Amino acid sequence: MQPDTHNHYGSVSRFLHWGMALCFALMFLMALAWRMDARWQSLIPAHEALGNLLLMLLFFRFIWAIASENRPAADSRAARLGHLALYLLMLIVPSIALLRDAARGRDGSAENALTRFGDLWHGRTAWLLLALIAGHIAMTIIHQRRGEKVLQRMAGRREQPTPNPGMPMTSNAYDGVVFDCDATLSALEGIDQLAALAGVADQVSALTHRAMNGEVPLEAVYGERLALIRPRQSDLAAIAQQYLDHITPGARETIAALQARGVKVAIVSGGILDAILPLAGALGVAPADTFAVRLQFTANGDYAGFDASPLATAAGKAAIVAAWKAQHGLKRVAMVGDGMSDVAARAPDAADVVIGYGGVVERAAVRAAADHYSSAADLRDLLPLLAPASS
Repeated sequence: MQPDTHNHYGSVSRFLHWGMALCFALMFLMALAWRMDARWQSLIPAHEALGNLLLMLLFFRFIWAIASENRPAADSRAARLGHLALYLLMLIVPSIALLRDAARGRDGSAENALTRFGDLWHGRTAWLLLALIAGHIAMTIIHQRRGEKVLQRMAGRREQPTPNPGMPMTSNAYDGVVFDCDATLSALEGIDQLAALAGVADQVSALTHRAMNGEVPLEAVYGERLALIRPRQSDLAAIAQQYLDHITPGARETIAALQARGVKVAIVSGGILDAILPLAGALGVAPADTFAVRLQFTANGDYAGFDASPLATAAGKAAIVAAWKAQHGLKRVAMVGDGMSDVAARAPDAADVVIGYGGVVERAAVRAAADHYSSAADLRDLLPLLAPASS
Protein backbone atom coordinates (compact mmCIF):
# COMPACT_ATOMS: atom_id res chain seq x y z
CA MET A 1 0.00 0.00 0.00
CA GLN A 2 1.50 3.31 -1.10
CA PRO A 3 1.28 6.11 1.52
CA ASP A 4 0.61 9.75 0.67
CA THR A 5 3.58 12.04 0.12
CA HIS A 6 3.77 15.79 -0.33
CA ASN A 7 3.62 15.33 -4.12
CA HIS A 8 1.62 12.14 -4.64
CA TYR A 9 -1.54 10.55 -3.32
CA GLY A 10 -1.22 7.03 -1.98
CA SER A 11 -3.40 4.05 -2.82
CA VAL A 12 -6.00 4.69 -0.06
CA SER A 13 -6.49 8.34 -1.06
CA ARG A 14 -6.81 7.35 -4.71
CA PHE A 15 -9.37 4.64 -3.90
CA LEU A 16 -11.48 7.08 -1.88
CA HIS A 17 -11.20 9.85 -4.49
CA TRP A 18 -12.13 7.74 -7.50
CA GLY A 19 -14.76 5.79 -5.53
CA MET A 20 -16.51 9.03 -4.62
CA ALA A 21 -16.19 10.30 -8.18
CA LEU A 22 -17.85 7.13 -9.49
CA CYS A 23 -20.69 7.47 -6.96
CA PHE A 24 -21.28 11.08 -8.00
CA ALA A 25 -21.29 10.23 -11.71
CA LEU A 26 -23.77 7.37 -11.28
CA MET A 27 -26.06 9.38 -8.98
CA PHE A 28 -26.27 12.37 -11.33
CA LEU A 29 -26.85 10.13 -14.36
CA MET A 30 -29.68 8.36 -12.52
CA ALA A 31 -31.27 11.67 -11.50
CA LEU A 32 -31.09 12.94 -15.08
CA ALA A 33 -32.57 9.69 -16.38
CA TRP A 34 -35.74 9.81 -14.26
CA ARG A 35 -36.18 13.53 -14.86
CA MET A 36 -36.20 12.82 -18.59
CA ASP A 37 -38.36 9.68 -18.38
CA ALA A 38 -40.50 8.68 -15.38
CA ARG A 39 -39.95 5.01 -16.18
CA TRP A 40 -36.44 5.36 -14.78
CA GLN A 41 -37.77 6.17 -11.30
CA SER A 42 -37.09 2.52 -10.51
CA LEU A 43 -33.48 3.70 -10.09
CA ILE A 44 -34.35 5.81 -7.02
CA PRO A 45 -33.52 3.03 -4.48
CA ALA A 46 -30.10 2.57 -6.13
CA HIS A 47 -29.61 6.35 -6.09
CA GLU A 48 -30.36 6.40 -2.35
CA ALA A 49 -28.00 3.49 -1.69
CA LEU A 50 -25.20 5.30 -3.51
CA GLY A 51 -25.92 8.38 -1.37
CA ASN A 52 -25.43 6.34 1.78
CA LEU A 53 -22.22 4.85 0.36
CA LEU A 54 -21.02 8.35 -0.49
CA LEU A 55 -21.50 9.48 3.11
CA MET A 56 -19.43 6.53 4.35
CA LEU A 57 -16.64 7.23 1.83
CA LEU A 58 -16.69 10.90 2.84
CA PHE A 59 -16.33 9.93 6.50
CA PHE A 60 -13.38 7.63 5.80
CA ARG A 61 -11.78 10.24 3.55
CA PHE A 62 -11.99 12.80 6.31
CA ILE A 63 -10.39 10.42 8.83
CA TRP A 64 -7.69 9.45 6.33
CA ALA A 65 -6.91 13.10 5.56
CA ILE A 66 -6.33 13.75 9.28
CA ALA A 67 -4.12 10.66 9.59
CA SER A 68 -2.04 11.43 6.48
CA GLU A 69 0.51 14.06 7.48
CA ASN A 70 2.31 14.17 4.14
CA ARG A 71 -0.54 14.36 1.64
CA PRO A 72 -0.28 17.04 -1.10
CA ALA A 73 -1.51 20.42 0.05
CA ALA A 74 -3.70 22.86 -1.88
CA ASP A 75 -1.61 25.42 -3.74
CA SER A 76 -3.60 28.55 -2.81
CA ARG A 77 -6.27 29.94 -0.53
CA ALA A 78 -8.79 29.79 -3.39
CA ALA A 79 -8.05 26.09 -3.88
CA ARG A 80 -8.45 25.40 -0.15
CA LEU A 81 -11.78 27.26 -0.06
CA GLY A 82 -12.95 25.40 -3.16
CA HIS A 83 -12.13 22.04 -1.60
CA LEU A 84 -13.85 23.07 1.64
CA ALA A 85 -17.02 24.03 -0.26
CA LEU A 86 -16.94 20.69 -2.11
CA TYR A 87 -16.64 18.69 1.09
CA LEU A 88 -19.41 20.67 2.80
CA LEU A 89 -21.80 20.10 -0.09
CA MET A 90 -20.83 16.42 -0.25
CA LEU A 91 -22.05 16.24 3.34
CA ILE A 92 -25.09 18.53 2.98
CA VAL A 93 -26.68 17.03 -0.16
CA PRO A 94 -27.13 13.43 1.08
CA SER A 95 -27.87 14.63 4.63
CA ILE A 96 -30.85 16.65 3.37
CA ALA A 97 -32.12 13.56 1.55
CA LEU A 98 -31.77 11.42 4.68
CA LEU A 99 -33.61 14.05 6.76
CA ARG A 100 -36.43 14.21 4.20
CA ASP A 101 -36.79 10.43 4.02
CA ALA A 102 -36.86 10.14 7.81
CA ALA A 103 -39.59 12.80 7.98
CA ARG A 104 -41.76 10.84 5.53
CA GLY A 105 -42.07 7.95 7.96
CA ARG A 106 -41.81 4.23 7.39
CA ASP A 107 -44.43 4.12 4.64
CA GLY A 108 -42.96 7.19 2.91
CA SER A 109 -46.31 8.95 2.65
CA ALA A 110 -46.07 11.72 5.25
CA GLU A 111 -45.91 15.31 4.04
CA ASN A 112 -44.72 18.11 6.31
CA ALA A 113 -42.36 21.08 6.47
CA LEU A 114 -39.28 18.86 6.57
CA THR A 115 -40.26 16.84 3.53
CA ARG A 116 -41.05 20.02 1.59
CA PHE A 117 -37.70 21.49 2.66
CA GLY A 118 -35.92 18.31 1.54
CA ASP A 119 -37.70 18.19 -1.81
CA LEU A 120 -36.75 21.79 -2.49
CA TRP A 121 -33.18 21.94 -1.24
CA HIS A 122 -31.87 18.47 -2.03
CA GLY A 123 -32.14 19.21 -5.74
CA ARG A 124 -30.85 22.78 -5.49
CA THR A 125 -27.77 21.87 -3.46
CA ALA A 126 -27.13 18.89 -5.75
CA TRP A 127 -27.00 21.16 -8.80
CA LEU A 128 -24.72 23.56 -6.92
CA LEU A 129 -22.46 20.61 -6.08
CA LEU A 130 -22.44 19.60 -9.75
CA ALA A 131 -21.36 23.14 -10.68
CA LEU A 132 -18.50 23.01 -8.15
CA ILE A 133 -17.41 19.61 -9.45
CA ALA A 134 -17.36 21.03 -12.98
CA GLY A 135 -15.21 23.92 -11.73
CA HIS A 136 -12.92 21.46 -9.95
CA ILE A 137 -12.46 19.49 -13.17
CA ALA A 138 -11.83 22.70 -15.14
CA MET A 139 -9.13 23.86 -12.70
CA THR A 140 -7.53 20.40 -12.80
CA ILE A 141 -7.27 20.68 -16.59
CA ILE A 142 -5.81 24.19 -16.33
CA HIS A 143 -3.15 23.10 -13.81
CA GLN A 144 -2.38 20.02 -15.90
CA ARG A 145 -1.83 22.17 -19.00
CA ARG A 146 0.58 24.27 -16.95
CA GLY A 147 2.67 21.15 -16.39
CA GLU A 148 1.81 20.68 -12.71
CA LYS A 149 1.01 16.93 -13.14
CA VAL A 150 -2.14 17.03 -11.03
CA LEU A 151 -3.64 13.98 -12.74
CA GLN A 152 -0.45 11.97 -12.28
CA ARG A 153 -0.64 12.63 -8.52
CA MET A 154 -4.11 11.16 -8.26
CA ALA A 155 -3.61 8.44 -10.88
CA GLY A 156 -0.67 6.97 -8.95
CA ARG A 157 1.49 6.99 -12.04
CA ARG A 158 5.16 6.39 -11.37
CA GLU A 159 7.42 8.90 -13.01
CA GLN A 160 10.69 7.71 -14.50
CA PRO A 161 13.74 9.94 -13.99
CA THR A 162 14.13 12.34 -16.89
CA PRO A 163 17.43 13.73 -18.16
CA ASN A 164 17.90 17.48 -18.06
CA PRO A 165 18.31 18.60 -21.69
CA GLY A 166 20.71 21.29 -20.56
CA MET A 167 23.20 18.73 -19.22
CA PRO A 168 25.54 16.42 -21.14
CA MET A 169 24.54 12.77 -21.41
CA THR A 170 26.42 10.52 -18.99
CA SER A 171 27.00 6.83 -18.50
CA ASN A 172 24.84 5.02 -15.96
CA ALA A 173 27.62 2.89 -14.45
CA TYR A 174 28.02 4.05 -10.83
CA ASP A 175 30.05 2.26 -8.20
CA GLY A 176 28.92 4.70 -5.51
CA VAL A 177 25.59 6.36 -4.71
CA VAL A 178 25.10 9.06 -2.08
CA PHE A 179 21.67 9.93 -0.72
CA ASP A 180 20.51 13.01 1.09
CA CYS A 181 18.38 12.24 4.15
CA ASP A 182 15.65 14.84 4.67
CA ALA A 183 12.91 14.85 2.00
CA THR A 184 14.79 12.05 0.21
CA LEU A 185 15.26 8.93 2.33
CA SER A 186 12.72 10.21 4.86
CA ALA A 187 9.67 12.29 3.99
CA LEU A 188 10.30 15.09 6.47
CA GLU A 189 12.74 17.86 7.32
CA GLY A 190 14.21 16.94 10.70
CA ILE A 191 15.16 20.51 11.53
CA ASP A 192 11.56 21.60 10.94
CA GLN A 193 10.31 18.89 13.30
CA LEU A 194 12.72 20.12 15.98
CA ALA A 195 11.43 23.63 15.37
CA ALA A 196 7.86 22.43 15.89
CA LEU A 197 8.84 20.98 19.27
CA ALA A 198 10.33 24.35 20.20
CA GLY A 199 7.35 26.38 18.92
CA VAL A 200 9.31 28.18 16.17
CA ALA A 201 8.18 26.09 13.19
CA ASP A 202 7.17 28.93 10.85
CA GLN A 203 10.40 30.88 11.23
CA VAL A 204 12.65 27.85 10.77
CA SER A 205 10.65 26.35 7.90
CA ALA A 206 10.93 29.59 5.96
CA LEU A 207 14.71 29.61 6.43
CA THR A 208 14.98 25.93 5.42
CA HIS A 209 13.04 26.38 2.19
CA ARG A 210 15.06 29.45 1.23
CA ALA A 211 18.29 27.51 1.68
CA MET A 212 17.07 24.34 -0.10
CA ASN A 213 15.77 26.42 -3.02
CA GLY A 214 19.16 28.09 -3.34
CA GLU A 215 17.85 31.56 -2.46
CA VAL A 216 20.41 31.97 0.34
CA PRO A 217 23.57 29.97 1.18
CA LEU A 218 23.02 27.22 3.74
CA GLU A 219 25.72 28.66 5.99
CA ALA A 220 23.69 31.89 6.21
CA VAL A 221 20.84 30.10 8.01
CA TYR A 222 22.32 26.95 9.57
CA GLY A 223 23.43 28.42 12.87
CA GLU A 224 20.47 30.82 12.95
CA ARG A 225 17.98 27.95 12.79
CA LEU A 226 19.64 26.07 15.65
CA ALA A 227 19.90 29.24 17.72
CA LEU A 228 16.15 29.74 17.31
CA ILE A 229 15.37 26.13 18.24
CA ARG A 230 17.99 25.47 20.93
CA PRO A 231 17.19 21.74 20.86
CA ARG A 232 17.71 19.61 23.92
CA GLN A 233 19.65 16.36 23.68
CA SER A 234 16.49 14.45 24.62
CA ASP A 235 14.70 15.89 21.56
CA LEU A 236 16.95 13.99 19.15
CA ALA A 237 15.46 10.60 20.02
CA ALA A 238 12.00 11.89 19.08
CA ILE A 239 13.26 13.18 15.73
CA ALA A 240 15.10 9.91 15.10
CA GLN A 241 11.82 8.04 15.57
CA GLN A 242 10.02 10.41 13.21
CA TYR A 243 12.65 9.73 10.55
CA LEU A 244 11.95 6.01 10.96
CA ASP A 245 8.18 6.53 10.89
CA HIS A 246 8.38 8.45 7.60
CA ILE A 247 10.85 6.42 5.55
CA THR A 248 10.27 7.16 1.88
CA PRO A 249 8.60 4.27 0.02
CA GLY A 250 11.18 2.01 -1.59
CA ALA A 251 14.16 3.43 0.31
CA ARG A 252 15.12 0.14 1.98
CA GLU A 253 14.65 -1.87 -1.19
CA THR A 254 16.59 0.61 -3.33
CA ILE A 255 19.61 0.63 -1.03
CA ALA A 256 19.53 -3.16 -0.66
CA ALA A 257 19.38 -3.59 -4.45
CA LEU A 258 22.32 -1.23 -4.96
CA GLN A 259 24.41 -3.00 -2.35
CA ALA A 260 23.54 -6.40 -3.84
CA ARG A 261 24.99 -5.17 -7.14
CA GLY A 262 28.22 -4.09 -5.46
CA VAL A 263 27.41 -0.37 -5.33
CA LYS A 264 28.73 1.48 -2.29
CA VAL A 265 26.05 3.59 -0.55
CA ALA A 266 26.39 6.60 1.76
CA ILE A 267 24.16 9.17 3.40
CA VAL A 268 25.40 12.76 3.35
CA SER A 269 23.14 15.27 5.07
CA GLY A 270 23.17 18.70 6.59
CA GLY A 271 20.91 17.26 9.29
CA ILE A 272 21.80 16.16 12.80
CA LEU A 273 23.96 13.05 13.02
CA ASP A 274 22.52 11.52 16.21
CA ALA A 275 19.00 11.73 14.78
CA ILE A 276 20.00 10.26 11.40
CA LEU A 277 22.12 7.30 12.57
CA PRO A 278 19.10 5.13 13.56
CA LEU A 279 17.58 5.71 10.12
CA ALA A 280 20.87 4.78 8.46
CA GLY A 281 20.96 1.56 10.47
CA ALA A 282 17.39 0.70 9.47
CA LEU A 283 18.30 1.25 5.81
CA GLY A 284 21.47 -0.84 5.98
CA VAL A 285 23.97 2.03 5.72
CA ALA A 286 27.00 1.76 8.03
CA PRO A 287 27.75 4.54 10.54
CA ALA A 288 31.11 5.05 8.78
CA ASP A 289 29.19 5.88 5.60
CA THR A 290 26.77 8.25 7.31
CA PHE A 291 27.76 11.92 7.41
CA ALA A 292 25.86 14.73 9.16
CA VAL A 293 26.42 17.47 11.73
CA ARG A 294 27.02 16.61 15.39
CA LEU A 295 25.47 18.92 17.98
CA GLN A 296 27.10 19.90 21.27
CA PHE A 297 25.26 19.77 24.60
CA THR A 298 25.98 20.72 28.18
CA ALA A 299 26.04 18.15 30.98
CA ASN A 300 22.34 18.96 31.54
CA GLY A 301 21.48 18.22 27.90
CA ASP A 302 21.03 21.87 26.89
CA TYR A 303 22.09 23.01 23.43
CA ALA A 304 25.65 24.38 23.31
CA GLY A 305 26.39 24.66 19.58
CA PHE A 306 27.53 22.31 16.84
CA ASP A 307 30.80 20.86 15.61
CA ALA A 308 32.45 22.70 12.75
CA SER A 309 31.51 20.80 9.60
CA PRO A 310 31.53 21.40 5.84
CA LEU A 311 27.92 20.14 5.90
CA ALA A 312 26.82 23.36 7.56
CA THR A 313 27.70 25.16 4.32
CA ALA A 314 26.14 25.17 0.85
CA ALA A 315 29.19 23.59 -0.83
CA GLY A 316 30.02 21.20 2.00
CA LYS A 317 28.55 18.06 0.49
CA ALA A 318 31.06 18.18 -2.37
CA ALA A 319 33.94 18.02 0.12
CA ILE A 320 32.42 15.08 2.03
CA VAL A 321 31.55 13.16 -1.14
CA ALA A 322 35.02 13.76 -2.59
CA ALA A 323 36.71 12.42 0.56
CA TRP A 324 34.39 9.38 0.70
CA LYS A 325 34.91 8.70 -2.99
CA ALA A 326 38.70 8.80 -2.62
CA GLN A 327 38.68 6.69 0.56
CA HIS A 328 36.89 3.82 -1.20
CA GLY A 329 38.57 4.22 -4.58
CA LEU A 330 35.29 4.86 -6.38
CA LYS A 331 35.26 5.92 -10.02
CA ARG A 332 31.75 7.25 -10.60
CA VAL A 333 29.39 8.53 -7.90
CA ALA A 334 25.80 9.71 -8.18
CA MET A 335 24.23 12.12 -5.67
CA VAL A 336 20.48 11.85 -5.01
CA GLY A 337 18.71 14.64 -3.14
CA ASP A 338 16.02 17.30 -3.10
CA GLY A 339 17.96 20.51 -2.45
CA MET A 340 20.45 22.84 -4.05
CA SER A 341 23.06 21.72 -1.51
CA ASP A 342 22.80 18.30 -3.21
CA VAL A 343 23.31 19.88 -6.64
CA ALA A 344 26.44 21.52 -5.22
CA ALA A 345 27.88 18.03 -4.58
CA ARG A 346 28.55 17.78 -8.33
CA ALA A 347 32.14 18.99 -8.45
CA PRO A 348 35.58 17.79 -9.61
CA ASP A 349 36.53 14.60 -7.72
CA ALA A 350 33.11 14.58 -5.97
CA ALA A 351 29.71 13.56 -7.40
CA ASP A 352 29.79 12.95 -11.14
CA VAL A 353 26.03 13.18 -11.58
CA VAL A 354 23.21 14.71 -9.56
CA ILE A 355 19.75 13.16 -9.59
CA GLY A 356 17.26 15.65 -8.22
CA TYR A 357 14.51 13.98 -6.19
CA GLY A 358 11.10 15.64 -5.93
CA GLY A 359 9.07 12.72 -4.64
CA VAL A 360 8.58 14.52 -1.31
CA VAL A 361 9.14 18.20 -2.16
CA GLU A 362 9.57 19.52 -5.69
CA ARG A 363 11.98 22.41 -6.18
CA ALA A 364 12.10 24.12 -9.57
CA ALA A 365 15.70 25.26 -9.08
CA VAL A 366 16.83 21.67 -8.46
CA ARG A 367 14.91 20.37 -11.47
CA ALA A 368 16.64 22.95 -13.66
CA ALA A 369 20.14 22.29 -12.30
CA ALA A 370 20.23 18.50 -11.82
CA ASP A 371 21.46 16.08 -14.49
CA HIS A 372 18.31 13.99 -14.04
CA TYR A 373 15.12 14.61 -12.11
CA SER A 374 12.37 12.41 -10.71
CA SER A 375 9.27 13.16 -8.67
CA ALA A 376 8.38 9.46 -8.34
CA ALA A 377 6.84 8.65 -4.96
CA ASP A 378 8.82 5.40 -4.73
CA LEU A 379 12.63 5.48 -4.75
CA ARG A 380 12.73 2.11 -6.52
CA ASP A 381 11.81 3.99 -9.68
CA LEU A 382 15.36 5.38 -9.66
CA LEU A 383 16.97 1.92 -9.85
CA PRO A 384 17.03 1.67 -13.67
CA LEU A 385 19.07 4.87 -13.66
CA LEU A 386 21.28 4.13 -10.65
CA ALA A 387 22.08 0.47 -11.32
CA PRO A 388 20.93 -0.84 -14.69
CA ALA A 389 20.65 -4.63 -14.76
CA SER A 390 23.34 -4.81 -17.42
CA SER A 391 25.86 -2.77 -15.43
